[in-house]
Order: sequence, then C-alpha cells, then structure tokens
Amino acid sequence: MKILVFEDNHVIDLNPITLTRPAFQIPVAGWTLEKFLKMNFPDDEIEFYVRDEMAPFFNYPSINQMDSKNCDILINARSVPSPANIMKIKAGDSHTDLIEYPHQVIIWHKRVCVENLEFMLGTKKWIK
Repeated sequence: MKILVFEDNHVIDLNPITLTRPAFQIPVAGWTLEKFLKMNFPDDEIEFYVRDEMAPFFNYPSINQMDSKNCDILINARSVPSPANIMKIKAGDSHTDLIEYPHQVIIWHKRVCVENLEFMLGTKKWIK
C-alpha cells in the first residue's frame, strides 16, 4: 500500500507548534504521526509532504510535488497519532481525528495516552 501524508492549508492554525516542524512531527502521548505510521505500516511505502516554506529545512518534498494519483490513501498530517486512527487507516478510511488548534494537543494527549502507552508496551521495545 502507498500512503501519502500531506500538510493542508489549516496547518497554520497550529502555530506556534508548527512554526519549526511539520504537523506530522507533533508529539501526542509519546508518538508522532510519522513514527506511528512507520511502526504500523513497516512494509508499506509512506511519503511525507510539507508546506513550501518548510521544504528547504527538512528532507521532505513540498506539497506542490505531491502526485496523489498513484497512492492508496491520503492522510492529513494533522491526524492524531492514535491506535483508533491507525485502525481507520488500515480499513482504508482517511477520515481520521485531527488536531485543529494548538491547545488540542493537550486534549488529545489526555484522550489517547493510555492507548498509546499500551501500544508502546506491546511493541516490546520499551521497558516497564
């Protein structure tokens, strides 16, 4: 499966968090969307696209270079890194829970912290 993760026009609403990082690198409950996708889709091709102004600073292509014709699913970079969203993506549903404003990072952290911790411990790469 080919997955494209892209930053949309609403990523500006996440400032100041997204002033120095792509939205898919916002940590929520121990995970970023980037790491969570790579962990859950190890055999799939995942491409990340950033805003034009971020491309010179990161090793990701600009959103203007994205070709969505040959992909299986498009994921918004503002998606919450959570087991519930991963299940949606695995089912082919790209309508995930999104972080819309900076204060929601704290809200989502509280909502998914237990699930993400259980997932982390289940990977057996963490020590209790």
